[in-house]
Amino acid sequence: MPIINQTDQLSGREPVPNMAAFLKLIFWLCLLATTVAWWNYDQFVMPMQVHPALDAEPVQEATRKKPFTVSSEGVTYQINPLFQYDLHGMVVSFRHHDGDSRLHRLWNDRLNVVDLCVVWGQNAKLPDLNAFDFWNGQFTCFVRTSSSEAWSQFNTDQLSNNHVLTDRPHLRDLINSVELGDQIHITGLLAEYGHDGASVRSSSTVRDDGGNGACETIYAESFSIIRPMDSAWRSLWVFAGVGTLLSAFLWLLGVGSGRLR
Repeated sequence: MPIINQTDQLSGREPVPNMAAFLKLIFWLCLLATTVAWWNYDQFVMPMQVHPALDAEPVQEATRKKPFTVSSEGVTYQINPLFQYDLHGMVVSFRHHDGDSRLHRLWNDRLNVVDLCVVWGQNAKLPDLNAFDFWNGQFTCFVRTSSSEAWSQFNTDQLSNNHVLTDRPHLRDLINSVELGDQIHITGLLAEYGHDGASVRSSSTVRDDGGNGACETIYAESFSIIRPMDSAWRSLWVFAGVGTLLSAFLWLLGVGSGRLR
């Protein structure tokens, strides 16, 4: 005869048989799904639905804006505008900066919040972006592929690494929410910037250069995500993650109350 705990005797209810095993099964299945979804979280959705605005090249125009100063986290920076700039692109890699590591810490640079590596034009419409590896170094963006066919379709003049500057908290939060595959629109100034005691960082003003100094430095005036990349893997990651936590909670609650055996 099974042993019934005192709580169940008083309530007149018996423990639910096999429920603990069922919840354990759900937990492990959800945990496995969460792990697989996390591994594939940044896989590009193919075919990608590309916003028509990404067909256009970045627009660079003369500006009459004079040098000005901004402050971020107690540091005052001098901004020297070079050109007005308007960019539509798909984020293929990024690197956040918090001012507390490496050269950003040495330079006390708290204005460059993120580097965004983006593609546009024919690169955004490649048959399989997953054939490429994109990644950011501290100040640079790299791309490689083992497929000679894929590389023959890639236009190196339609990729740029952008040092994005902002002293505005709402823009910082929005920019930091960007994920791989998101299609963005950023307007602002190609600019040089610096502060007392630090070297001045400049900006590329052409799209067909490469190597050191080829990155665009953009003081952001507006920023928007015009088309986020919603993928089945990301949806599964959320769903399975919730399932993992919920099944674990129900198992612990049931065992603790004596309802499960």
